[in-house]
Amino acid sequence: SARADEQLLNDIVTNLWLANDPLSMIIQFTYMMTSWIDQCNVTIHHPGLMDSLRAEKFDAAFAESLEPCGL
Repeated sequence: SARADEQLLNDIVTNLWLANDPLSMIIQFTYMMTSWIDQCNVTIHHPGLMDSLRAEKFDAAFAESLEPCGL
């Protein structure tokens, strides 16, 4: 769920800055990036989204990034 993903991301960000060594930071950052990539994939592959944008003849969209994927 979105709430669980948000909580996971918050936990990762908190732990990233509390890490005592560079390897732990890299591992936490990898988890965070994976979460961002997964969210972008869910957004982009949402049924009908891309077709709807094409039908409206969108060439580009600009958005404030409220989520890691600013689509």
